[in-house]
Amino acid sequence: MTAILLLISCLYFAVATHLNHHGTFWSPDSNVRFEMVRSWAAGGSPIFLTYPGQEFDPTNSINPIGHTFAIRVSKGLCGIYNPVFVVACGVFYRLFGFGGLTVLPMLAGLITIFVTYASARLLNLRFRLPMTLLLGIASPLLIYSTIFWDHSLQIMLAALACYFVLCYLKNQRLVFCLLASALLGFGVWVHPLQGVLFAAMGIALIAVQRKNTGKAAFVALLGFLPFIIALAAWNQATYGALGGAHAVGTLRNLESGSPTGSFDLAKLWQRAQLELLGVDDSSLAMVLIRVYIACYLLSLFTSKPIRRWAAPILCFGAAEILWKTIGETPWANGLFQGTPLLLPALAAPFLRPNPTDRISSYRQICCRWMALTAALFAVGVFLSPGFIGLNWGSRFLLTALPLLALLSAYALEAHFAEAEGRSRWAVLFLCTTLIATSIHSQFKGFELVSGHMDIYEKTVQDIETLDSPVLVSDAWQFSIQTLVAKRPRLRYLISGKPEDQARLFEALRRADTHEFTFIGSDYGAARTAERAGRQAPHPFVPIKVNRTLGFVQVEFKEKR
Repeated sequence: MTAILLLISCLYFAVATHLNHHGTFWSPDSNVRFEMVRSWAAGGSPIFLTYPGQEFDPTNSINPIGHTFAIRVSKGLCGIYNPVFVVACGVFYRLFGFGGLTVLPMLAGLITIFVTYASARLLNLRFRLPMTLLLGIASPLLIYSTIFWDHSLQIMLAALACYFVLCYLKNQRLVFCLLASALLGFGVWVHPLQGVLFAAMGIALIAVQRKNTGKAAFVALLGFLPFIIALAAWNQATYGALGGAHAVGTLRNLESGSPTGSFDLAKLWQRAQLELLGVDDSSLAMVLIRVYIACYLLSLFTSKPIRRWAAPILCFGAAEILWKTIGETPWANGLFQGTPLLLPALAAPFLRPNPTDRISSYRQICCRWMALTAALFAVGVFLSPGFIGLNWGSRFLLTALPLLALLSAYALEAHFAEAEGRSRWAVLFLCTTLIATSIHSQFKGFELVSGHMDIYEKTVQDIETLDSPVLVSDAWQFSIQTLVAKRPRLRYLISGKPEDQARLFEALRRADTHEFTFIGSDYGAARTAERAGRQAPHPFVPIKVNRTLGFVQVEFKEKR
């Protein structure tokens, strides 16, 4: 196990070093968090954001972060993310500079691998070493552990909570329930979905274990609620809302009809397919996966040979998912599209215990608990409002990655145990196909992330060569992705609303600046030029027009 951890550590360090040299981020979320880190590292607040030109925009209405990732409160402009992850990464940022931002995600990924291995030992899984290696290199944990984002930390907390619950199921010591619930209570400070995972784990535990459920539930709430009460009180004091900035931002987006906050119950099935497979309902993969599950359902009532058809069937399903992933796509939204190796986990709940295995009944109880937890958590994700956005392997569902990895290893072990004669070759072929497709998927994901960062790096370099002291945009993605740029001096993000245009030129007058550059849409450029030409006594006129990365770039100068 030590050798595997060392190997994966070297791989993660190499990948993170390669990605960090771009000096940019893949996700807009990371850019906003970076602004929070920079504010804290400079001796300011990790909660309230500052930006170049803020002193000339007293209402924070045209801030470059926009209103999707920030809210305005009486004390100033706040990022919507809880500062726990920000401050933790900020410590390493102070020590190591830009590269320090990925230290915590890497550590979280490595701890996830080690803890999942410990869980596999509890379950006495024979394939635990290969499973551990593949978890590190053949799942999106590879990507999320090497970029500045909090998903590997969420996965680590889930892995630790899973381990403690498995310990509880083995020896019935309530202290393990307390530890698991306290971890998830702390996890809610990192991301609200940790609360959904707590509920899923609790309901699943009550369902699979009929005795001592009252005591276990009481102890779990005892570990979980203090963190939630403290968080609610802190949110109210800081943001004026019990749910915090993230909840306020989500509700605001829901009310405004923004895609980042949209939710339609009628489209629940479509979202489930997208989050799980990243493909449509008519795809071959969807059909074959249904047949795969049907083989296991039928095997509950008939003879075992029906299951032998499952292995080659799943191979074709995995190959179809790989084909979709190879195609030109900006991201892989599906959990199984990003990691086909997790597909056997779907069969785990239907496996029968081996009567000759002395811990088989314990493993089956644990398997049922993990499967039910993963299913309930997935439903919670599907029901949650929000836009999926940038993904590699459904970043929200990946919180349950340790549970799914254990279930998949358990199912593949059962495949080998039941296989006889030629069917063993089918199982071997199944494993080879799933491993190959999963590793290829991570390679594809790495290429995509690196490619996006390369584009953003060039964009930032172009911006830093501008002579203009002010940069204005109407494209929030462009504005946020280029926050890491050191120049120009002032940054503003405007919409097509007349009041935003008025605020912009009011800010320019306060700053006593006589020129600015607009980069954004053709419509925004036209509206800005129209308003600029009406400024009295000295209008702004366009002096140079270019196109860069799909955006129009217009330089304006005051006419005297």
